[in-house]
Amino acid sequence: MDTADQFTFNKLACLYLGGEAFYSNPSKPVLFTTTDFLKVKRNHWEEAVYYLEFNRVPVLDEAARQQLLGSYLLLSLPWDSGSRYDFILKTDFYSHDQFFSSEERLKKLTHDLRPNGPDLLSGLKPDTFLELISTVTRHYI
Repeated sequence: MDTADQFTFNKLACLYLGGEAFYSNPSKPVLFTTTDFLKVKRNHWEEAVYYLEFNRVPVLDEAARQQLLGSYLLLSLPWDSGSRYDFILKTDFYSHDQFFSSEERLKKLTHDLRPNGPDLLSGLKPDTFLELISTVTRHYI
């Protein structure tokens, strides 16, 4: 399955599951992919959605615009799905440079966009309501 087909499949799968998706459209062959599996803690669903929508998504959008990453797909599973995780964030990188410098560049971009820290719904810090369950990284040869 090529990149565009995988992107379409992921978006359709998310919509079929009743979730939501934020994404940027991939335009080149992908060299690296990271997939983060996130779980909402203690029924703080509203805080998690707000945080992702108003903090992570704008950073990812700007990072894709600046070509700091290739593309991304943020899937939200239905809150009552019974899954081990509630959100899946898949980030594609088109080059070694994008992948290996992404953490540092995304931290700087996050600070540039939100110099006073994240915009939070109820003042709770993200680690109070959102847990990273696992990260999977793939390198395509």
